[in-house]
Amino acid sequence: MCVSALPPSAVAHARYLCKRLRQRYEEMKLLVGLWTYRGNLDRARERIACDESTRLDTTLGAAITVAYAFVLAPIGEELFFRGILFRTLRDRHGFWVGAVGSAFGFGLIHFIPGNAADAALLMIAMFFTGLGLCYIYERRGTLVAPIAAHITFNYAVLDAETLRPLATNGG
Repeated sequence: MCVSALPPSAVAHARYLCKRLRQRYEEMKLLVGLWTYRGNLDRARERIACDESTRLDTTLGAAITVAYAFVLAPIGEELFFRGILFRTLRDRHGFWVGAVGSAFGFGLIHFIPGNAADAALLMIAMFFTGLGLCYIYERRGTLVAPIAAHITFNYAVLDAETLRPLATNGG
């Protein structure tokens, strides 16, 4: 859940909303956007009563990154790789050609420049993830299932690599 708060009473409003959400949904992860906040983030975190599962951001760029990872990328990638590429290849050449071709492209677009071993490992992992998403699409017959799986996968990866360290280190 994303809580967006603007001055002049951003911290007070965020505290109120977070308190209400925590009472009702104890396990929910929260992203609190204190846009244009210039004060001490640790102090703001204390005032809002954030716990380790709450991420605190002060820039729109950080919020856009999260929105991209959880909404735009999964929908766009699934529409192209499963909805167009996989389906076209599958209809013409069968499931495995469609799945491997789609997964290969899916792995390639996840290339990140840098250490060659890390880049290769990521692309291989994304290739197998792409195969799994093709299987989900084939079994369910709708793009909703692989989109939901993709969002869940991105959440698990971002939570492990990004959100948890940021939350424990004060944002």
